[in-house]
Amino acid sequence: RMLLCRRRWCRVVSAALNRRPWHPRQHRLRYLSTTPSSSSSSSSPLPFKPPRATTNTNNNNENRLLRQNLVQWVESQSEQGLWDICRIIRQAGGTAWLVGGSTRDALLGGCPKDVDLATDLDSNKVLEIFGPKRAEHTGEAFGTVTVTAAGANGANKYEVTTLRREGAYTDGRRPDEVVKCDRIEEDLARRDFTINAMAFDPLEGVLVDPFGGLRDLEDGVLRVVVDDEDDDEEEEEETSSAPARRLSEDGLRVWRAYRFLDDGLSRTRRPSRELDGALSSDRARAAAAAVSRERVWDEFQRTLAGWSAPEVLERMADDGALRTVFAGLRRGDEIESRGDFRVRAQHYLLRCRRRLSRRAPSGSPRGATTTTRFVSLDLEATCSEQNNTFPQEVIQLSATLFEISDEGGPRAIAEFDSYCQPVIHRELTEFCTSLTGITQSQVDGAPRLRRVLGNFERWLQQHELLEPSGGLKSDAVLLTCGSWDLGKLVPIQCRANSYNFEVPAFLTEYCDVQEVFSDRYWAGSNESNSLGTMAARLGVRRAGRAHNAMSDSRDLAAVAVAMAADGCESFPTRRA
Repeated sequence: RMLLCRRRWCRVVSAALNRRPWHPRQHRLRYLSTTPSSSSSSSSPLPFKPPRATTNTNNNNENRLLRQNLVQWVESQSEQGLWDICRIIRQAGGTAWLVGGSTRDALLGGCPKDVDLATDLDSNKVLEIFGPKRAEHTGEAFGTVTVTAAGANGANKYEVTTLRREGAYTDGRRPDEVVKCDRIEEDLARRDFTINAMAFDPLEGVLVDPFGGLRDLEDGVLRVVVDDEDDDEEEEEETSSAPARRLSEDGLRVWRAYRFLDDGLSRTRRPSRELDGALSSDRARAAAAAVSRERVWDEFQRTLAGWSAPEVLERMADDGALRTVFAGLRRGDEIESRGDFRVRAQHYLLRCRRRLSRRAPSGSPRGATTTTRFVSLDLEATCSEQNNTFPQEVIQLSATLFEISDEGGPRAIAEFDSYCQPVIHRELTEFCTSLTGITQSQVDGAPRLRRVLGNFERWLQQHELLEPSGGLKSDAVLLTCGSWDLGKLVPIQCRANSYNFEVPAFLTEYCDVQEVFSDRYWAGSNESNSLGTMAARLGVRRAGRAHNAMSDSRDLAAVAVAMAADGCESFPTRRA
């Protein structure tokens, strides 16, 4: 017992001396696993037993990238109140899961606008633990409570809904019966498509995926959720498939299917074989025609706004869905197929819009006339899978210098790459080596942080990027992917007692490319986007290994060049 207390006291003193605040970024590995880790499950076991195919265990690189996107978005919510809500629910004996479109969009690297949570607590219990000042019933029939959380950017509202099962849809719109359930898998089984039937527990880092939605996201497939009850009914009713029956329960699902054929980036999802047949069935067309015009138009205009709108429109014409959209046409003027001249004209206009949105304006970006040189910087740091108070230290610093000019366009100039020897924890963890590819021998023979920064400073001077004061010149911009590296990692490490020196002036002002990207491509959202998502959105092919600072620095430079070519006029800087 005395030995255990001594170890705990040493950890507390170490954290205090190094002034290392807790940050959710240190939970990264727990999130990258789709099953509960032994450490988390032993201290706080999950309140349900994993049923058949609870998680998708496909561990290819794309799978890892998608889960990394989810992790980064959840981390960005640490100051927005999401974590606080989940913790309060956990303290009350329940569990909160991120569900629906918010999980899907976060996996793809987007910024969900509406964050929905599901919980196994009753809605009245949710009202009780948060109180009338923070919570109110907004959907009492479905057990939905809107909770207000104090975030860094003001009050944020989250919809928290009790887990539920649904009965039959006799009116083609709403379930006849809504029954509370205890397992998240039962709640997910009532959803329309597999990519929308995933749930994520932020506190445990567990992604619940009973229907293979993560695999379908990777493969670009749209598939209807079919549970065991659907399989039984399909055997009894041979005339129609289970997907067709699920679509006909609520005709809006047909229109949602067409919308989700667009993946939100630059590709078109393909429907599964069952969904492909269901969309062209008479049963689906009849259900779609029964939906009110207001609901149809809401989905249709969102479909037209997608990148894959031309292809989706052709599919809708082939399935006869456009006859429902334009039901007011005179008899004989119905749109029968993609060969109709009106479909071809709309297809041409949508493709023109897509090309113009990707085309750079005449001349160079406005910022290129005054700010032509860019230094894309990336850092790798020590990390641990289990220890949440693990002090992080820089172990690799890499930079790519390039310029964007009016005459010659973008041009790569030089690169800087150096490993860095840690001081507090000299031995790299297996997790750190596996994540970054950096070995113990590479850091053992490397200089320490102060010397690495000195070498980087001389490299900047050689390329005439520094003012006499030590800061970057006005025609040079330091680019980073996120604010963590220069906003927290470097300042905290420099202040630590093991280092104790000032942050160099050339690292005190930088441009967060994630923030610029969010403002431009995600309707002004201040949330972050992963490097992989930005590259995919702009059509940039990534090269090299993820979590290698040199490779990430090159990819960040390519993303910035693509943004400039796409019409991004400036890269504003901020103080660290």
